[in-house]
Amino acid sequence: MPHHSSTADWWRQACVYQIYPRSFADADRNGIGDLRGITSRIAHLRALGVDAVCLSPHYPSARTGDGSDADDPREVDLRLGTLEDFDNMVARMHAADIKLMITLLPDRAADLDWGDSEVRDDFQNTMRFWSDRGVDGFRVEGTPAFWAREDFHAVIGEWRRTLGEYPVPRHAVTAVRADERAPTAAPPTSTGQVLTLDLCRVPFEAHAFSVVVRDQLARAAASDSAPTWALSHHTTVRHATRYGFPQQSPPGLRSSPNGHLDAAEHWVASRGRTAGPDHAIGLRRARAATLFMLALPGSASLFQGEELGLHEVADIADDERQDPLFFTSAGTRVGRDGCRVPLPWTLDGPSYGFGGPTDILQPEWFKYHAALVQAADPDSTLSLYRRAVALRRELQTSESLEWIDCSHPDVVGFRRPGGWLTVTNFGSADVRLPAALGSVHLLLSSAPRRARGDTATLRGETTAWFRVV
Repeated sequence: MPHHSSTADWWRQACVYQIYPRSFADADRNGIGDLRGITSRIAHLRALGVDAVCLSPHYPSARTGDGSDADDPREVDLRLGTLEDFDNMVARMHAADIKLMITLLPDRAADLDWGDSEVRDDFQNTMRFWSDRGVDGFRVEGTPAFWAREDFHAVIGEWRRTLGEYPVPRHAVTAVRADERAPTAAPPTSTGQVLTLDLCRVPFEAHAFSVVVRDQLARAAASDSAPTWALSHHTTVRHATRYGFPQQSPPGLRSSPNGHLDAAEHWVASRGRTAGPDHAIGLRRARAATLFMLALPGSASLFQGEELGLHEVADIADDERQDPLFFTSAGTRVGRDGCRVPLPWTLDGPSYGFGGPTDILQPEWFKYHAALVQAADPDSTLSLYRRAVALRRELQTSESLEWIDCSHPDVVGFRRPGGWLTVTNFGSADVRLPAALGSVHLLLSSAPRRARGDTATLRGETTAWFRVV
């Protein structure tokens, strides 16, 4: 059951679920996901155990910029619902003990002059508008030029004062690239937290994951903030698919350290006509990576559908595509629809419980990933997520981590306060548990029960959580 603090730092170790409204659930059965659809699935979010939901842009828009070209940042796109629907959704989420964050876009609607006090005041009024409606926090997405402004800290400082006007201050996290995060990391002139997506680009590899984690932990400690972690989001290939490709770059492409991601993006760009991923390997690695991420100190971001183990859909017909990137590039870029296909909720029906007939046709294999199907299977990915999120909340204490000497290049382990240990075998071969663990009790494994082996062995491409005994 979700539980979070009413204090200002509820976000520091929260589990946040990102929703892309058009493809989550459709209540009015017109084929487009909507706010009432989200409200109708709050029981799913509660059972998953998340602390907060973060909505992708929900504003009226011509959709030439994927919602970022908001016509009115204080209104709801009529295709998604009304302000009354929004208010009801907030109330229902709060009743389920789930907080709500929304996405703000400070400089994408026009080439705004942020040196103009009226522009800055108007943005703060937008923050107040949504905060007054019960929104608990904001994900702020700006362009590189915005983060590079000389008066950036002054602007952010004004936001912080606005967010602090409420009895429980509203939270804000900035979404930036790795090379842009430094200016936003020093309170009190920062938003307090920076969403970095570094784990979304590295391969399922012990060294690569360790480097990212060490770097983010160091940056968070230097700014007295909390790190954020994500493996998938609405603009990248799903991690269950990325991990199903070999590390090497595909033939004909320049070799790079992110060969698996290059291969995944090449496959998506080919509309699924080139060699695809090994779905079984990809899902096995995705489950292991998820348990690794959820054990880290800081907040965890989940993208809708990853709890169902969904893979990317590459073979989408051009006349079904919705991503504005496809249209603004005259079809030369296929866009990001592959991770935004409407979710499957049931085994049957024209849209597997999503609602009405969908703009993007769901592949038939989607039905086997349906939430209702997985809820009945204790070994399913959904069941794993539910157990992991609940256990994470029980085990969390202070935001610290101690690395374990695992004496194996493919194995990474760390201790969290209170006797919580996590070990990940990034290799394909089984390994003996590190002697440094001592006497432990298995709490959770990313491997299904039938594939876990003996208690002294960690299967390949598997993460396990232990408690010291």
